[in-house]
Amino acid sequence: FVWPSEASLVIDRGGIKEAIGGCQRKVFWRFKRIKPTNRTSPRSLRVLELGNVIEGLEVDKYERTKVLIAKKPKFQSHKLKMSCEADAFIFEEGVGIVGVDIKSFGGYHAAKEIQGSAKEPGKPKESHLLQMVLYLHITKLPQCRIVYINRENMSSKEFALRLDKTMRVCVQDLDSGTK
Repeated sequence: FVWPSEASLVIDRGGIKEAIGGCQRKVFWRFKRIKPTNRTSPRSLRVLELGNVIEGLEVDKYERTKVLIAKKPKFQSHKLKMSCEADAFIFEEGVGIVGVDIKSFGGYHAAKEIQGSAKEPGKPKESHLLQMVLYLHITKLPQCRIVYINRENMSSKEFALRLDKTMRVCVQDLDSGTK
């Protein structure tokens, strides 16, 4: 089984083909059970661990506000040969059960893309959209969310995603209300 974060696809941007999503070489080596030979740097470990701390703080807020249904819920699709683990399932009045994935980020370019600017609205990363579409398809939940938290200043940006009747993804910026 593969993880949704390992999924990838090729999209056509006006005649230019671009791959988005996970690295398929990494998946191949994992299936072959060959361990990586490059060492993880202390900086990389620090970033990963800080992401885990941020995720824990956010899930704790769901628990304290009594909307948390499950931490780290696991689900899978035998048809897609995919195993999944969201960060949380929460309950929202008027929506129902919502899957949540919490992503930490840092740096000017990530902040500009995700949080946007006065001229350009923010948007989720395409690889994260792909992951959430798979969650929506597999779980049949009415909505999933991506909660982005900036590691540098703890500002956040939240997007709600749902699939319409034609299986197109609809994205709503919950901070500004724009679709």
